[in-house]
Amino acid sequence: MNKYEDGSNQPYPHSTLAFLHTKVVGVLAKNVIIRFLLVVGFCLLGHGNSSGQQVNISFPQNILHKNYSLQSLSVDSIHNVLQAYDSHIMDSVITSYEKKAAAGRDIQLHYLFMLKHCFYKITTKPEDPATEKYVISLINELTDRNLTKFKSEALHMLAMCYWSNKRYASALEYFIYAHDIYTTFSAEEFPHKAEYLYDFGSMHYYFRDLVAAKRYFLEAWHTIPPELILNKVSKLNTLALVYSGLDAIDSSDYFYTKAYDLAVQTNDEVWIGIISGNLSNNYYKRKKYDEAMALIRKNIDFSERFHEMIDLATSYSRYGELLLLKNEVKKALEMELKSLEIITQKDVAESCRHRQNLSECSQSVCCKWQYGTRIFLQQFGIYCQ
Repeated sequence: MNKYEDGSNQPYPHSTLAFLHTKVVGVLAKNVIIRFLLVVGFCLLGHGNSSGQQVNISFPQNILHKNYSLQSLSVDSIHNVLQAYDSHIMDSVITSYEKKAAAGRDIQLHYLFMLKHCFYKITTKPEDPATEKYVISLINELTDRNLTKFKSEALHMLAMCYWSNKRYASALEYFIYAHDIYTTFSAEEFPHKAEYLYDFGSMHYYFRDLVAAKRYFLEAWHTIPPELILNKVSKLNTLALVYSGLDAIDSSDYFYTKAYDLAVQTNDEVWIGIISGNLSNNYYKRKKYDEAMALIRKNIDFSERFHEMIDLATSYSRYGELLLLKNEVKKALEMELKSLEIITQKDVAESCRHRQNLSECSQSVCCKWQYGTRIFLQQFGIYCQ
């Protein structure tokens, strides 16, 4: 429950099928073109790995001097393929591509690969002062060249760098600078617009500024055609969570239902379970406990099947609360203890940290567990502070 992004709101999360961003008109033709370009570019991809083997990759000549959107999506796809390899290999290849793009006199492509190099630094060494200096230097260079789209990308990356280092005030400042630029472009002109709006909104969600989070999430849905938005189930679920947090339960149900229907269409059983759990929470707020229990059991069944441990922690805890309301004290305590067992596991805590979601996860589960446990223990005449 209350899971609001799938890898989903990790910094700079672009799909391996990035070409699906392209607009309705000509979308099939562009799909074919980009697939062809990438197949040509990667047909010589070798078997490089962390053991130090070299990777032989032919530079994708066919994306030279194309428009910004097509090149941006192609570079995203290239980057996603390279993520299967050792990070040093990926950095080496991207650096090589920067130089080859410059040698081909394609400054636009050169800077797109440079931004990926920048992303590599932010994700591998966010705490290194040299990373911040590198990004700021790139921003200044892009400003001098009046390359506004690239500048927006770099500003957003610097915000994510500050976010990783828990420099939240600086992160907010640069999220705003980036937003001021990319919001002036359509999603066709700036393919990362939806992802960046959700990154920005998620920052507000993290600090429970739900009104601001709703504003940026809705900006994505109001200004971007749905076919250009990736991870729609996750994003609709996030928006539904915001409305639930604002106690706008009917609106929350509406977006959960849209997310659920999409998950059913794509047979995404993990999300079917998670959204069922989140809908259960809405029924809980309405004091419709029987409906809430049916949905939370469905959530637990799916999450147990797919080992969604963080989701199970909150789901077990919520189920325990509902069982307690039914005066099924022993079974309720069993659920709360199962929840506690999960959240005390080191790997689960680490997973929460990687998602920058530890505060939400731990507070949500631990507070519920502590509250529930006090009541359980009181049933046996045991009282605690």
